[in-house]
Amino acid sequence: MLATPALLAQPFVSAGGIVNAAGYQAPSSPGGAIAQGSVFTIFGANLGPPLPGNVASRFPLDTTLAGVSVRLVHQSGQTLAAIPLFVSATQINAILPSATPVGLVTVAVTFNGRASNPEAFKVVKSSFGVFTRNSAGTGPAIAQNFVAPASLPLNGPATPAAPGQTVILWGTGLGPVPGSEADPPTPANRSDPMEITLAGRSVQADYQGRSGCCAGVDQINLRIPADAPTGCAVPLLVKQQGGVFSNLATISISSDGGPCSDALNLPGRAGRWGEVNLFTDSAFALFAESESPARFPPAGFCTSTVSPAGRTLSAGPVLNLNGSIAIPGDPPGNYVRRNLSLGPGNLSIDAPGGPDIGAFRASLTVAPGFTWTNQTGTRASGLTISWTGPADYVILSGPTFVCAAAASAGSFTIPPATLVNLPAQVPLQAAGVTQTTFAAPGLDAGLLRYHAATIRTVNLGEPLLAATPVRLPDGRSILAELALTGPEQQRGLMQRTELAADRGMLFPFDRPQPLTFWMFGTLIPLDILWMDSGRRIVFISANTPPCRSPDASMCPVYGPRDPTQFVLELGAGEAARLGLRLGDRLDW
Repeated sequence: MLATPALLAQPFVSAGGIVNAAGYQAPSSPGGAIAQGSVFTIFGANLGPPLPGNVASRFPLDTTLAGVSVRLVHQSGQTLAAIPLFVSATQINAILPSATPVGLVTVAVTFNGRASNPEAFKVVKSSFGVFTRNSAGTGPAIAQNFVAPASLPLNGPATPAAPGQTVILWGTGLGPVPGSEADPPTPANRSDPMEITLAGRSVQADYQGRSGCCAGVDQINLRIPADAPTGCAVPLLVKQQGGVFSNLATISISSDGGPCSDALNLPGRAGRWGEVNLFTDSAFALFAESESPARFPPAGFCTSTVSPAGRTLSAGPVLNLNGSIAIPGDPPGNYVRRNLSLGPGNLSIDAPGGPDIGAFRASLTVAPGFTWTNQTGTRASGLTISWTGPADYVILSGPTFVCAAAASAGSFTIPPATLVNLPAQVPLQAAGVTQTTFAAPGLDAGLLRYHAATIRTVNLGEPLLAATPVRLPDGRSILAELALTGPEQQRGLMQRTELAADRGMLFPFDRPQPLTFWMFGTLIPLDILWMDSGRRIVFISANTPPCRSPDASMCPVYGPRDPTQFVLELGAGEAARLGLRLGDRLDW
């Protein structure tokens, strides 16, 4: 029997196609590294058998599933095998062994004896990702409200949590675990530094660690504070090790645990809903039967974007804008019209009615004059956007986030936690939004919005690198960015204007070699520490001054004569403050 072409095709791993299986942070972002002991996802083609795929179903787990294996090679040359949990032609979910060293790892997938191209990714101790209901790392989190051991409803707009209630948050990447990931998981509460915030308020975690339910999956049991903000999309963020941020997600909170309600979103009770969004150059409308979409956080906060899913509902073949502009439905229930020229004033939508929704009319009066006036700040300090003009509220949005503010505030600062994982340049939209509700036969609720929007490209500068804790001899830790690739090691801390007291940059090399560093383009003085292959400090250049010469050849180099393998850069004076001396061993 001849093999089919599909079976003979070589597996292919997509460039940048290795991500945390929950958070889906971009691999180039600080949150995009893969944590020891976590579940990670490989995207590509011909990676395994066609859908629906194959799932590991019993312990002990094997390193091969349906003819698929995942080989890992650390930059030091050490070879390991990941544990596949799910395999298909385009996606593999696998556990990264806790024993995988921190650093740069190359992965290769083998399917039926054919190996893929190699693709590299970064490994750190911990980098948590929150599972979300859209399986893409944005929007509502996969979280359960604890009512009783046998009653754990999924949190959402129709079933929010109440103040004082415990919520179980699901994710992966809290950090390594003892033993083998091939065996059933053993729950254990972790003591690693972690901070959970709900709309900026700190939340207490009663448990953080491996879940007993599923291989590689972690859970955080958190209690909703008595003063927690209510809303259909309350932003939730997990920060580990003092500076490793999860993806942004949301949960729903109401004062009594009933369906959520807030000024910016459709009510949580709406199982059949409609949204009509008008912009200066386009119009979009969606009618659906599903849980109502929780799009916007409470005013004054930011969260991630969400794409609603569900069965679309037809209000007729077209909607009519201002009585004469047709907005076609393709498919019915999803209406789109581009290349428009809409200004403020009196706006109306007429629907002829269809098999799901009866005829209705919605209208809105928009005052002119909303203007995005200014922007100041940085990625590290937060980006402040200012505006003038009338609106009900202001929405600021980027590729993966959305912020809401009262229009009367005049400005809003997008916080550093929202910006930390974004690329250097991002398109940012500032929109003054005016909205009204409408009713229609067959709908529980409807919203009509007009967005007076302006889009600009904002330069945030290069993001930080993925970081991991470095343990000092006295048990304390600092958080060190990992300079792993050639370009990262060449750039180092160049052009940085500050380095916090508990931060550094670690340069791991593949093998011991002569390593010299220079300070060309570096703006701040540094302590530079060289370590041997055993991670023991063998040379310290304290208070190394920046080289201000525009000629790189005039900048001196620093370093020991003997080969070393690891280099750690700290702010000037930090080595002495931390009590670091020659012969001390560091760990990561």
